[in-house]
Amino acid sequence: MPPPIAAIFETKVKIVVQDLIGGTDRDSAITAYRRNNEKVCDTIPADRLLVFVPSDGWEPLFRLLGVYIPEGAFPGSHARDGFWAHFGGEPAEV
Repeated sequence: MPPPIAAIFETKVKIVVQDLIGGTDRDSAITAYRRNNEKVCDTIPADRLLVFVPSDGWEPLFRLLGVYIPEGAFPGSHARDGFWAHFGGEPAEV
């Protein structure tokens, strides 16, 4: 990689991974995720924010959007095998 491009990536890693997230480990990522969610909830007015929980179904999402709420059940979650079946099977490990 050309040195100027490498320098850009090093700066990006420092800013995003170290300064913003706090590291590359799982706990740092979870902490950064939760901190960001809290910031969003503190910043966006409650009447314009939806913390979407799929088990709540269509109503909260479509009410916030101000559109017709579809009839019928909200799509359920897929078990792992069912999820990958939609894509022709789980990819092989590389």
